[in-house]
Amino acid sequence: VPFDKRPEIDRWILSRLYSMVNEVNTHFEKFDLTRAARTISDYVIDDVSNWYVRRNRRRFWKSGSSEDKLAAYQTLHEVLLTVSKLMAPYAPFLSDELYLSLTDGKKEASVHLSAYPQLSSEQQAFIDTELENKMHLAQKVVTIARALRNDAQIKVRQPLAELIFVSADEQERRFIQEMAPIIAEELNVKEVVLGSDASQIVRLKAKPNFRVLGAKAGKLMGRLADTIKNFDSEQIRSFRENGFEHISIDGHEFRLEPEDVEITAEAKEGYVALSERQITVALNTTLSDELLQEGFAREFVNRVQNFRKEAGLEVTDHILIAVEGLNETGKQAIESQNAYISNETLADAIEFTMDKADFIGETNINGQVLRIGLNKR
Repeated sequence: VPFDKRPEIDRWILSRLYSMVNEVNTHFEKFDLTRAARTISDYVIDDVSNWYVRRNRRRFWKSGSSEDKLAAYQTLHEVLLTVSKLMAPYAPFLSDELYLSLTDGKKEASVHLSAYPQLSSEQQAFIDTELENKMHLAQKVVTIARALRNDAQIKVRQPLAELIFVSADEQERRFIQEMAPIIAEELNVKEVVLGSDASQIVRLKAKPNFRVLGAKAGKLMGRLADTIKNFDSEQIRSFRENGFEHISIDGHEFRLEPEDVEITAEAKEGYVALSERQITVALNTTLSDELLQEGFAREFVNRVQNFRKEAGLEVTDHILIAVEGLNETGKQAIESQNAYISNETLADAIEFTMDKADFIGETNINGQVLRIGLNKR
């Protein structure tokens, strides 16, 4: 599949691959073997495993041989083949096993007989720095929002109404707007809202970093700290946008840098938020009845899928689901989300009484102890 015909996420992971090859070679030329190894490791773990493969599972698993599925396999094959060569000096046996599995020995007899990766002019042209920056920002927002969910003790399976992204940088807002579908899916939110002013969601506060500022301020540290703590919203906004702030105390001039001041976000009621440098990410934590029903249905699907595995059912097997122990709220959630549950679990019907079942499992969802029975069709 031609490079420009592949989905954006394929073009991104290949762009990252080619950038990473350049980085590794640069480190080797400087004899910095540790950084070269970490560059390969970070790419494989953060970008390939935790992002690319996880986000494309459905493309790898779906039946047939569409161009989209072929592109996914060809992209991952190139990534793994290149990584096998890059890691060869560090993990000689594992890299050889991976290389031979990917090539069936039809190329070189060993990875150690192949040339170390160097970019061709065509591959060099495929490096898209803007796309890499855009995806990196999306990954950063997802990481922050997951931390906010943890702080608020809201599971990822519970849908939320909105994520709000605030930045004074127009390009960053454009990046997030273009990445909104991915972010919404990753975080299970209905909408990604953009803004340039965080004051409607959070109240920003400035705190001095005493460890860094102590050496600069000396005896004036106390007064400098009070000045920083009393920064108003306009001063904080200016500091975050410009990256510095000038303060004068008794004729002494201080240039405050980002490492000197910590900006914290105090979210308004119904929100959790975090500010990092010039961006603020907030989640609306207000849960409507509809959102609660969706969250219950997702938890229910998770339990059924686990029971399918325990029962030894094939991925393509259709089933009948019987469930006991639901209260009225739980029953309403199952009924309102019937289509979603049936589609995800390949259930032809969901019943609220149980006579007999091929497999019966017991679980707890939001305090409700349920017995779930599965019958293979």
